[in-house]
Amino acid sequence: MLLTALVLIDKARVAVPTALLSCSMVPFSSCSLVIEATSWITPKKWHKWLDNTLYTAYLRTCLFVFESVSAVEISLYGDVAALLDKKQSCIVISNHQSNVDWAAITMLAARQSSQGNEAGLRFIIKDAIRFVPLFGWYTFQRGYVYVRRFGKFVSDPVKRQLHYLTTIKESFWLQIFPEGTRFSRDKVKLIEASQRFCEENNLPILEHTLTPRARAFCLAVDELRQSLDCVYDITLAYKITDSNGLSGAQSNEISPDMFSFCCNLSPPQLHMHIRKYSIDSIPIDAHTQRQWLYDRFAEKDRLLEEFYTTGKFSQLVQTKVDRLPLFRTFLPFLCFTTAVTILPLVSKRVRLVYLGTLATSPLLIDHDPWIFTFYQQQRRTINGNVLTIDPESKSIVLAVFNPNSPDSKMPDKFMLIPGETVRAIEKCVNLDTEVKESIEVQKIDNLALLSVRQNSEELREFLKNLIYMNQQSSSSNTDLSASNNDNSKAEKEQENTQIRRQK
Repeated sequence: MLLTALVLIDKARVAVPTALLSCSMVPFSSCSLVIEATSWITPKKWHKWLDNTLYTAYLRTCLFVFESVSAVEISLYGDVAALLDKKQSCIVISNHQSNVDWAAITMLAARQSSQGNEAGLRFIIKDAIRFVPLFGWYTFQRGYVYVRRFGKFVSDPVKRQLHYLTTIKESFWLQIFPEGTRFSRDKVKLIEASQRFCEENNLPILEHTLTPRARAFCLAVDELRQSLDCVYDITLAYKITDSNGLSGAQSNEISPDMFSFCCNLSPPQLHMHIRKYSIDSIPIDAHTQRQWLYDRFAEKDRLLEEFYTTGKFSQLVQTKVDRLPLFRTFLPFLCFTTAVTILPLVSKRVRLVYLGTLATSPLLIDHDPWIFTFYQQQRRTINGNVLTIDPESKSIVLAVFNPNSPDSKMPDKFMLIPGETVRAIEKCVNLDTEVKESIEVQKIDNLALLSVRQNSEELREFLKNLIYMNQQSSSSNTDLSASNNDNSKAEKEQENTQIRRQK
């Protein structure tokens, strides 16, 4: 009985940092709901700044736990200067062996440029997370991308979220773990299936990683290529002393859980090998992209073999990297901890707000039917000059926003164009005019979105002409149909007259 209790306690240790960060989501979500509720009256720049500040504060709270409390020793290898030099929009691919991997990537994002780039960090995560109260709703509207781990890959929701990243007009990191799940020596069947796939497809046998799943990566590259600066390939490895005194290099690849990483007797070591690839070097066709990704993981496997043999990667650049200043991590941690532990005890109003947040969280879980539509409509009408889409009537509302107007949120609406939006798009694309360069055409499912990137009298005139052309096309089709009906009626009447004469 006692031994069973000890085993259960040991397995439950991971719940300590998880519970702390999960409880912080209550005040975090309360603040986020207030920010989103006031977005209609708050200037767009203020709204974006508030949301970015809140998101950055939460990630820095996590960094205080996983970096400052754990006293982790970070070593960086490879193209370190290229990553840390300035903010960039990039896809980041990495091996996945611990539930601390996301925190390791956040540590890198926090060091990109002197200000850090935590606000730009997004992850491709498993679809089940969208059902987590509070957290699932926020990550969706923040631009995280959900993918299904099992069953058929569904691309349309992924494309919609990827499209959002192209509209935010600021640098972003999209983190992908192509293996789809954590690598562990305990997952014998999964490793065997991965290696069998490599054998059947004449790929290098991977010993320290799983075979990458390429669909999400290929789709992200295709959809974001015009917005990306590069792709970073990061290989993660840990050294941590277990209860037997063995470290990761000698004990069959020990990967820490969150508790052992934060509360180990000796500081853990985190080794990150970085390699940068320009976006132009990434293949365009899907087959070559998949092969490129397989080659990267074959290289990761060689790097990890080197690490588990020698205790380090090659191309060492920095060892024992300086930790982030405490004022960047401890202050947000103190604020969230106070909001969780003290404010509910001293303020009835705060308790009611938290209870209201928890009570409404189930309503935010199934966001597909209405929450998704709400946020997509908001993005299309506030984040720049766009055509908003009415999904029920399958039509587009032509709207141009004037940023110089005192009320920039009120668009100049022209008309509702129903039905065949493809024909209107073809007219836009085929026009030989300078105005065409100001119009971006994008298909979303079976609808169309025309994004207008500038305001001018010429552009307004062009849009009016587009509407006129659409009206003329519709009216000409109507006239032709009416004419055909009249002709058919006359012919039928003539036939009836001839029949009567014959009788």
